[in-house]
Amino acid sequence: MTRTINEVAMGFLARREHSRHELASKLAKKQFERADICACLDRLEERDYLSNQRFMESFTRHRATSGFGPQRIRADLMRRGLTASVVDDYLSEVEIDWRALLHTAWAKKFTHPPADFKTMVKQTRFLLQRGFEPDSVQQLMQSIKKEVDNEIHDH
Repeated sequence: MTRTINEVAMGFLARREHSRHELASKLAKKQFERADICACLDRLEERDYLSNQRFMESFTRHRATSGFGPQRIRADLMRRGLTASVVDDYLSEVEIDWRALLHTAWAKKFTHPPADFKTMVKQTRFLLQRGFEPDSVQQLMQSIKKEVDNEIHDH
């Protein structure tokens, strides 16, 4: 029995939100015709089963709680077919405490503050690769270094 394009698309959407671009790619891999894919996606959007906005919100929440910063999330969303302006507008308004997430990501990965320059570079690189803003990473590393310096001076 061959499933219709609507059944296949709804199956994908039942598992998680998708961007229009992602869903189009998945349907194309299933050998559906381009015109049929466009018509199907239009119907799904009209019925609010498919929403780039909902996808962006869900994806951002998931990636942020997984320890990724705004730059990485921005790049990932754009790879999934969302435009830079839409993503930038959303990320500038979303209520996520990126500094708290940055500190949490650092604390989850590293048990100790950097003892030397090489270790600090390693920790900084990790946080940058996770997509956190360079200024925020630098501020965090400086505050961690100050805490260590204060502990040394207090003893």
